[in-house]
Amino acid sequence: MRRRRVYTAVWCRAALAAGVCDRTDDRYRLAPHMATLLLDHRSPAYVGGVFTVMEQPEMFDRFERVMPSGERMWWDDTRHAALVINNISMHECR
Repeated sequence: MRRRRVYTAVWCRAALAAGVCDRTDDRYRLAPHMATLLLDHRSPAYVGGVFTVMEQPEMFDRFERVMPSGERMWWDDTRHAALVINNISMHECR
């Protein structure tokens, strides 16, 4: 259990430095703006939709192959273009 605490402490210090969490004495908690980023589907700052996009085979599976060449991929080149575009568009600014 001690080893897990070390890893957790390192993550918390990194998250604090990145502004992801706040610290009071020896206790960490998510920073207030993280609720918007992680939970507010209506906010243009919401990042939840990016996970659906990034886990698509076209994005994840070809990354290593095209990285050296810098080859680009357009959304309409994907097998799931409608899904990808829908996931992006459902998080548009309102």
